Amino acid sequence: MMSFMVYLKLAGMKYFLIIFSFFLLQSFSYSYGQTVVVLQASQDNTIYSDFTNNSNGAGENFTAGTIVNGSIRRALIRFNISSIPAGATITAVSLQMRMNRTQSAAIDISLHRLNTSWGEGLSMASSIADGQGATAQAGDVTWSCSFANGSGGCTSSWAPGGNFVATASASTAVNAIGTYTWSGSQMLADVQAWTNSAGSNYGWIIRSDEVITQSAKRFSSRTNPVIADRPTLTVTYNSLIPVTLLYFNAQATQYGNKLTWQTSQEINNDYFDIEHSRDGFHFLSVGKADGAGNTSVTTHYSFTHNGTAAGKHFYRLAQLDFDGRKTYSAIKLLEQKNRAKNIVISPNPVADKIFLQGVTVNNSLHKYVIMNAQGQKLAEKILTGNYISLPVSLLPGVYNLQVWQANGNKLSGTFIKQ
Repeated sequence: MMSFMVYLKLAGMKYFLIIFSFFLLQSFSYSYGQTVVVLQASQDNTIYSDFTNNSNGAGENFTAGTIVNGSIRRALIRFNISSIPAGATITAVSLQMRMNRTQSAAIDISLHRLNTSWGEGLSMASSIADGQGATAQAGDVTWSCSFANGSGGCTSSWAPGGNFVATASASTAVNAIGTYTWSGSQMLADVQAWTNSAGSNYGWIIRSDEVITQSAKRFSSRTNPVIADRPTLTVTYNSLIPVTLLYFNAQATQYGNKLTWQTSQEINNDYFDIEHSRDGFHFLSVGKADGAGNTSVTTHYSFTHNGTAAGKHFYRLAQLDFDGRKTYSAIKLLEQKNRAKNIVISPNPVADKIFLQGVTVNNSLHKYVIMNAQGQKLAEKILTGNYISLPVSLLPGVYNLQVWQANGNKLSGTFIKQ
């Protein structure tokens, strides 16, 4: 997304020089943006037809295929796709796995979508004996159990060998040791379905040719010590960003920094969090504005950040959906310079009350602001006289006091709270 910055000095403003950046289109917009994510497996395991109470949840490898006596091994794998936003359109999916041991020639290894949840426990077979697995621990998947109870039985059982869709989602010929890729339209459909309904994501079961003997292929698992050999799922998706932000402006006024923005369309927009920073990197929330929810009508917003000190101020909007997703606007820079007069504060250090010397209060437009050393506003009230009673919650330390007079003058001073 392209953006540009314009610097503007407002004529006739007595105390302020305003510099701000203006973006024609902000970073959250009612449009589609393509994103590629590479996901690590969140679960994997092996189940064994001849050792029906064995598993290999924490092992370095998982296996699919038949061994010399014709017994079957099936591997299971699952990826957590919660980082893909709801409503995203999946455009490409590929699974990469490293095959590290084989006794057979090229064999088609297929993925089948699982339709039951299953477990990965702490069972661990050595890399030498992982063809037989290890006794299932509580929470492991086995040939007979989607979740074993750790005592030879099931917490939850399933059909022997697993509950899965008979038609393969993808298949790839695996031959010599190396890294292989699975992809295809049905794999894409699987991930799209999981994105649309996160509760249906049970992953895939991995099968080899189970008719011929010695068709087994062993793959590096998600706990393999060689990180580069671990399975990965690469997903490309287009996501609908929920709000079209037409502009976001910042302007210094005598009463504070005024932020204004306008949207032309909102989808599922809960609220805007207004964030402020003095260094452009560390932001804190200074206010909130409720969103319009769902609308195609132009909507205007404004917020005034009161009691700001001279210097650079950075602002951004954090837009939050009702489902908790958050996106950010571009950052606005506003540099505020003023001729603030020093105020005489006494006593100083202060116990609980400040006396303002030389300040005449004659109407309700006078106000004061107390800020900490980080520029965070701690108190803001109308000034009714020459005395200010400090909040009882104010801890000992150094603070900045600003007094805004009716004519726009700002008086400032520093005091120490005992």
